Amino acid sequence: MTFDRIGSSTPRIVEMALDGLSMRHQAISSNIANVNTIGYRPITVSFESQLSGIYNQDTSIDSSETQFQLNPFITYGKKQSVGSSNSSLDASTVMLNQNVIQYQALIKGMQHYIVKLHRILTHLA
Repeated sequence: MTFDRIGSSTPRIVEMALDGLSMRHQAISSNIANVNTIGYRPITVSFESQLSGIYNQDTSIDSSETQFQLNPFITYGKKQSVGSSNSSLDASTVMLNQNVIQYQALIKGMQHYIVKLHRILTHLA
């Protein structure tokens, strides 16, 4: 049984959040890899406000509907100059760790959701 047939928007919203966090992880990793590159413009990925808007629509999301796609906002910071690498590396490392924790929390929450759903469906059968 798929989640689409159940009518819950939770799995689709979590999937979009995981996609956004994955994109952010790649951006932060690129920022760390280029921390000593003079002229590199750090990348920022944001999607939370868009995801919140989708969630607040309070409607069941069908995964086949393209209108509910997440399109993260990608912005580029100012060019790095000489001597800014230590603070950039520290900040990027903190952001990367935060991103990993958010990703793991979503996975754990989704696992809990699936276990509960399985128990309900098993009880109804």
